[in-house]
Amino acid sequence: MTTLSCKVTSVEAITDTVYRVRLVPEAAFSFRAGQYLMVVMDERDKRPFSMASTPAEQEFIELHIGASELNLYAMAVMDRILKEREIEVDIPHGEAWLREDEDRPLILIAGGTGFSYVRSILLTALARNPNRDIAIYWGGREAKHLYDLSELEALSIEHPGLRIEPVVEQPEEGVARTFRDRADRGAAGLRHSGGA
Repeated sequence: MTTLSCKVTSVEAITDTVYRVRLVPEAAFSFRAGQYLMVVMDERDKRPFSMASTPAEQEFIELHIGASELNLYAMAVMDRILKEREIEVDIPHGEAWLREDEDRPLILIAGGTGFSYVRSILLTALARNPNRDIAIYWGGREAKHLYDLSELEALSIEHPGLRIEPVVEQPEEGVARTFRDRADRGAAGLRHSGGA
């Protein structure tokens, strides 16, 4: 693992509680799609955030941070980002990353800003094989919390094997389904691909 100092180059409020943060690290780094970093608040306080950027995007790190008065843990990180415009990160962490030797159909499931690591895995998988069958189930409290849904829908037009299944806890009338409805519908096309 490497500790890097990063300059904050942009902070975009993409919903009332989600921020897209771009960091430029002072030195080269590497990670695998799906891994996360730790924001170093002090020597004993390191806070995990998934990376939305891909390993191919070496010039910056993108984070999606859900922060509000109800989440003081993440809000303290956002306060530092906004005030100091520089943070220290410990990178990489995690074992939930995209394996390079696999080309099987892929199912990605995320809730809220958990979409950030799914984005990294998705874009990396499509760069390796644009025709790979991929299903994404992304849940949020309301439709507005699925903040990159239009980007996903555009990708699904370019990549016919990509299926997007938005899941909303509080749906608008007649628009969204529950996760169970969507999962039941999607499971009809699944088959076991492991060993005996």
